[in-house]
Amino acid sequence: MYIQKYMFTCEYKPEKRILSKGDAVMEGFSQLTIEKIKYYVYCLNDPETNLPFYIGKGKGNRVFNHAKGEKEKDANHEKIEIIDSIRRRGLNIGHEIIRYGLTEEVALEVECALIDFAGLENLSNIVKGHNWDRGRISCEELEIQLGAKDINIEDSLMIIKINNLFHLDMNENQIYEATRKSWVANIDRARSTRYVLGVAFGIVRGVYEPIKWDYSNGGKRIEFIGKNASREIQDKYLHRKVDILFRKGIANPIAYFEGVKNDK
Repeated sequence: MYIQKYMFTCEYKPEKRILSKGDAVMEGFSQLTIEKIKYYVYCLNDPETNLPFYIGKGKGNRVFNHAKGEKEKDANHEKIEIIDSIRRRGLNIGHEIIRYGLTEEVALEVECALIDFAGLENLSNIVKGHNWDRGRISCEELEIQLGAKDINIEDSLMIIKINNLFHLDMNENQIYEATRKSWVANIDRARSTRYVLGVAFGIVRGVYEPIKWDYSNGGKRIEFIGKNASREIQDKYLHRKVDILFRKGIANPIAYFEGVKNDK
């Protein structure tokens, strides 16, 4: 689905002009213009609403090539379907330059920022763009990520990495469910630990006290039923960094620690 409404209002509203197939349509920039505009960020619009359905960066005549569809090269099927739908209505694709005269690095940042602001769900872009990990984020989450202190282990812990399941919109119950099942691990070893930490991208997102461990998935995996650890234990470990505990390249999502203190 392309964008249905603007995410903000402003006094300036661009003039809406619907181009029919019979109208003269600009096919590309002159060589002189190409040399002057360098890299740029652009959007493709539905001409009936003047609202963007795609945001991209490029140079030369990239914007015109994208507006034409580039079917033989483009893997973005949703964008192509929107372009075909507009053409079936007898209209031409709207396209505008948002910022120009940029370096490639700056163009990538502007593209990503605009996609973040509009919302990927409101566009036909496949991905958020480059450097998306520094993109739209709440102040609270930014403080968690950048202000996290190194963990100092004082208890018997089982750490479970939930990177593949984690996203920033998860609530506490979803983090618990992602952490508690289903893992390839030794059940006796798991039972010997006092607390389980759910970790995503190096930061503790959940701290649990298992009540019961059991087999799942036909006995091939294990899972636990548990509860949130006490406030005292939460304060020790929640939102702490665990990078100091792991060597780079370790693929196993599960690790055990026995009260190894970090005095840094």
